[in-house]
Amino acid sequence: KTLAEKRPGLGGTLQANVSGAAQLRAADPRILVRDLSGNLKTTALRIKGKNLGDLTLAASTSGGRTNFTLNSGIAGASIEGRGSVQLANDYPTDAQVTFKNVTWAGLRPLLGYEAAEGRGFEAAGDGQVSVNGPLMNAQQLRGSVQVTRLEVSGASSVFRKTNPTLLTNQGPIAATLDRAVLKIQSAHLSGPQTDLQATGTVPLGGQATGQAMNIALNGNVNLAILEQFDQSITSSGNIMLAAGIRGSTANPRLAGQVELHNAAFDYTDLPTGVWKANGVIALNGDSAVIRNLTAEAGGGQVTVTGSATL
Repeated sequence: KTLAEKRPGLGGTLQANVSGAAQLRAADPRILVRDLSGNLKTTALRIKGKNLGDLTLAASTSGGRTNFTLNSGIAGASIEGRGSVQLANDYPTDAQVTFKNVTWAGLRPLLGYEAAEGRGFEAAGDGQVSVNGPLMNAQQLRGSVQVTRLEVSGASSVFRKTNPTLLTNQGPIAATLDRAVLKIQSAHLSGPQTDLQATGTVPLGGQATGQAMNIALNGNVNLAILEQFDQSITSSGNIMLAAGIRGSTANPRLAGQVELHNAAFDYTDLPTGVWKANGVIALNGDSAVIRNLTAEAGGGQVTVTGSATL
């Protein structure tokens, strides 16, 4: 299919001028690029009449190394990148990308996603990404991500044109990649009566890395923020979280507990809501054990105990 068929309403001009040379080999990599030079440019990129901005990518090869630069104003963001790739086995690479004002509202049309009226969210962020190592060998690839600004707000509507910020980062959100293991060094988000922190490691190469997933999640969430994401929701109260996720990405194991404090949740499509919920839910492996949870539902008082497999 053409781009126009995949993304109806997409328009603009794409100019490309590329030259190169490659070697066919019996060993890996089967195709080894020996030379790559040229440029790519989009002008007046738009979707459904909305201007999305321009993008320029340039590359040149000298001494067996391809240097490239990227400048983009797509989706209202400012993205600048530069780096180099050595045209040899596994393609050793050193690259950095800086982004400013990347927003979900700007990315949404490119992804073909349209939120329903009164539903969804808005997010904006700034940060940097770096990659160093052989592109064809994930076990030796290193990198880092640092988000210096992240702001999340609820969906606007005809009744609510703007929303206050619901979540924002406290200090940089930082993660590193080393030998196919992603390490979350710091991730701290806060908002009205809400404070969440996460740290830990996530293996991206499965069992080949020899490491298990180990993530710690701690904090409290004001359930009232859910109303800002969907006007069909009515919610209040708080959840306190002290939990961990271990094991593999294919078979995660939970630990810790979740405390409900006067929690309430109702949704227009549900037959009834839950109000004044208080209690503790213990997380153990792939199960959740409910410890004396009391709440109001359907006009009466209910008490829930037992366990459920997640």
